[in-house]
Amino acid sequence: MGSQPLPACCYSIETMDSILLEKRLSGPLHRSDIDFLCHQVNGNGALREDLYRALFSADKRTGDNAAWVMTHLSEIHDGWLQERQEALIDEAMKTTSATRRRLLMTLLLRTTFKKETLRGDFVDFCFSLIPRADEPVGIRSVSMRLSLVLCRHYPELMAELREIVSMLPQSELSPALRSVAKKIMR
Repeated sequence: MGSQPLPACCYSIETMDSILLEKRLSGPLHRSDIDFLCHQVNGNGALREDLYRALFSADKRTGDNAAWVMTHLSEIHDGWLQERQEALIDEAMKTTSATRRRLLMTLLLRTTFKKETLRGDFVDFCFSLIPRADEPVGIRSVSMRLSLVLCRHYPELMAELREIVSMLPQSELSPALRSVAKKIMR
């Protein structure tokens, strides 16, 4: 009989530590668990670092849950997340989990992409996801949004992005994809 994660109500502010955080992330989470974990992590730099490290867990559920909690944190300071942009990009490009990829890319939208540090491999990666019908709509949509942000300083990349989007079968696009496509085509 394996050990089951404790329900959120069994934790107190005094007892939340990295071991309990990891145990909680390794099990199923509900919205109330997310709210509780966010409350624990906000304002606690050590737990925030533990949560960040959990993003890279080899265990799919732990990594996915860490990314889910991270997207709900209200106190992710721009500088803190910005310092981790490279690692987040690397993980988004290599993870096999569609859930984690979408959530990491959503986190990346909260960072600033500078013209002088633009990563061509990440632009190519985002471009490659846009036309793929086998990718979830959420990933394709966030790829389009990231591409728009990444390409804004480069007219030639914007032209390439518009070309990719113009080749998408408009009648088959979900409302989310259609909305982002309209912004790109402006």
